Amino acid sequence: MLNDETDAPVERANVLLQNGNERQGTSTDARGRFQVALAPGEYTVEVSALGYQEVRRTVTVRAEEATSVTFTLSPREYSLNEIVVEDQRQETETAVTTVQRVDNAAIETQDAADVSELAELVPATHVQTNSRGQTILYFRNAGDRQVGQFFDGALLNIPWDNRVNISLIPASVVEEMTVTKGVPSVRYGANVLGGAINFQSRTLDSRGQRTELEGVLGTAEQRRASVTHLGRTENWDYTAAVQYTERGNQPLAGGLDLQNNQPL
Repeated sequence: MLNDETDAPVERANVLLQNGNERQGTSTDARGRFQVALAPGEYTVEVSALGYQEVRRTVTVRAEEATSVTFTLSPREYSLNEIVVEDQRQETETAVTTVQRVDNAAIETQDAADVSELAELVPATHVQTNSRGQTILYFRNAGDRQVGQFFDGALLNIPWDNRVNISLIPASVVEEMTVTKGVPSVRYGANVLGGAINFQSRTLDSRGQRTELEGVLGTAEQRRASVTHLGRTENWDYTAAVQYTERGNQPLAGGLDLQNNQPL
């Protein structure tokens, strides 16, 4: 199989041989050659290749005799209409971003000790304690280093590993949460492909001070005590909280066989 203009071999040309209802096919190699074992008879040979005109020829194959044929393919010119490329500017408002706001009423119903216990208020969100004892927040199974966490707009993530232990933030100081998923705004900075969450602190509606005391007793020797102080002046709002939490061991039934449990 040769190029009609340059005599260069044409590789990967399609060869179809037909004799009545019998059909066989093959393709040329890098040297433009092909080989097919056929029964004696008269065959119609069709050759086609991308960029070349199709060729058809009748070839007679005789018994116990090799038949050699040479095809020359003429380059084919394609006529195309003009190509028009159109685009339309996408407005910022139509960008795919999911923003959810969790208000104070929903937060108070949780009776949470810290913000890690508020994760169930946000769909597709969960928390997990890593090997260092840090409670880490995850969005939609994104990497733990791809979630930005802010408090009143200030980044909480530790720079060296871009993580933050959210169990250190008492829930008593949080007024509301704003969660951004999908494609976050550039204002959140780098490493927020998983999303961003902003915890907004509680403030007073007017100037003054307020101190709140809370004590909780629960099962499994659970005890919690917290002091939250809110203040507002003419120029400043401030919030401070101190919390102590203790949890005992969870009692189990005697003789319970736990899988994968290591004896002490």
